[in-house]
Amino acid sequence: MKDVLKRPTIVEGIFYPENPDALSAMIKSGIASIPSVKNKKPFALITPYASYLFAKEAFSAAYSQIVGERYDTVIIISPLHKMAFQGIALTESDYFTSPLGEIEIDKETNEFLNGYNEEFIYYGEKYHLTEHSIETQLPYISTVLSRDTKIVPIIMGEPNTKFTILLSNAIQALIEKGKKEYLVIVTTNLSHNEKYDVANEKDKKFVDILKKMDPDYLAEQLALRQIEAYGGGCVVTLLRIATRLGKDKINILKQYNSGDISDDKLKVEGFISAYI
Repeated sequence: MKDVLKRPTIVEGIFYPENPDALSAMIKSGIASIPSVKNKKPFALITPYASYLFAKEAFSAAYSQIVGERYDTVIIISPLHKMAFQGIALTESDYFTSPLGEIEIDKETNEFLNGYNEEFIYYGEKYHLTEHSIETQLPYISTVLSRDTKIVPIIMGEPNTKFTILLSNAIQALIEKGKKEYLVIVTTNLSHNEKYDVANEKDKKFVDILKKMDPDYLAEQLALRQIEAYGGGCVVTLLRIATRLGKDKINILKQYNSGDISDDKLKVEGFISAYI
């Protein structure tokens, strides 16, 4: 019998509470504090991946939009912090774990994406074992969606045009098959280690560009460093998928930075949450 592979947590007790009761209470109270503004069932969310201490408001705003909704599978697209690589990494694990339980991997969807382009969409477990961006989404997913919801964790090794087009094509083909109902989540932070006022200016510009729903223009401005987002390639990928599927509006929920939460205004991290 094949061993069951479970991806362990790596930022439990660092980015979020390790005690399940404290973690659950934090998530539920945060979501409950968000006024309901949802009009339609979301197709996608943009969320941060930072410590809940600073980014809880953005997480809560995003995940409040899917309370009471049902999806078969959540596709989570993440950047990579430790080592760039030429490709897009799927996981070999059977489950991803968090203090709130295990979430099963959708192996059928994994196989479809791998089969779409085996050269560049491949199984890369070593990247998943060291990257925290997907892990920080799991307690929220466990809280707001049903226990039988599966996930497809995806890490982009490079945020270049080649891979944003490839991954968006693969996910579009997957969605158009119509076999399952998918939610797409992309994780990104905005300005990093900037002074408060500089970060605010950059991040507001990011929001203005994001609202245009133009993936090529967003990619250009990121490449020219007119705006900043560590996870920008994930957002470009989402915009490519969304615009091809006829979606023309993005709803911004929160945009702020860590300087709004703490006294440190010299080096801040920017956050955003939004839905399509």
